[in-house]
Amino acid sequence: PPYPVPGTPAVWSGSAFVYPWVVALPFSLLGLLPQVLAVGTFRALSIGAVVLGSRLAGSRSALAVLGLLGSSVFVLGLQRGTLDALLFLGVVLAWRWRDRPGLLAAVLVTLVVSELFMWPVLLWAWFTKRRPAALGAGVSSVLLVVSGSAVGESPASYFRSLSELGRHEGPHGVSLFALATHAGLSTPAASTLAVLA
Repeated sequence: PPYPVPGTPAVWSGSAFVYPWVVALPFSLLGLLPQVLAVGTFRALSIGAVVLGSRLAGSRSALAVLGLLGSSVFVLGLQRGTLDALLFLGVVLAWRWRDRPGLLAAVLVTLVVSELFMWPVLLWAWFTKRRPAALGAGVSSVLLVVSGSAVGESPASYFRSLSELGRHEGPHGVSLFALATHAGLSTPAASTLAVLA
C-alpha cells in the first residue's frame, strides 16, 4: 500500500504519499527507473507542464514562463515532488475545454482525484452551466477514491492519515487554517473555518 500506517510518525515524515491511491499508479512506473532518472523524468514532466500550460493559457512571453518556473511555488513543488505543475496544466485544460463536456469531465476527474483540494473546480463547472460535466466528474471522482478499498486502502484509513497530516503540518503552513490556529482557534474550529471558506 502507498500509505503509511495511521498514527505513526511516517504519516508526517515529509515523504509520505498523500494523494488518492489511483495517483500511485503512474508514480509506480517511475519506481521502475533508477532514482536519478525517475527524479529527472518527474522534473522534466513538471517543467513541460508549466511551459505547455502557459502556452495554452495564451502566454507568448518567455519571461513570463521563466517567472513561473523560478517561482517559489514551482521550485518547492519540484523539491517536494508535488503535482502542482501538472494541476496547473489541468486547470488550463479545463478552461480551454470548458465547452467540450466529455473532455472537461475527464480533466475535472483527473484534477479532483489527483488532489482532493481541487474539488471546487466541480462547483465552477456546475455554476457556469456545465452541469453534465460537473456531475459526471463528481460521481466518477467519488467512485475512484472509494474504490481504493478494492486495492487494500479503505477511504476511512486514507482520510484518517490525511487528517493526522493536516493536524501536524497545518499550523506550520501558510493557510487560513494556520492563521486561525495562530489566532487561538481550536483545531476543529480552524478546520471548519477553512472548509467553509
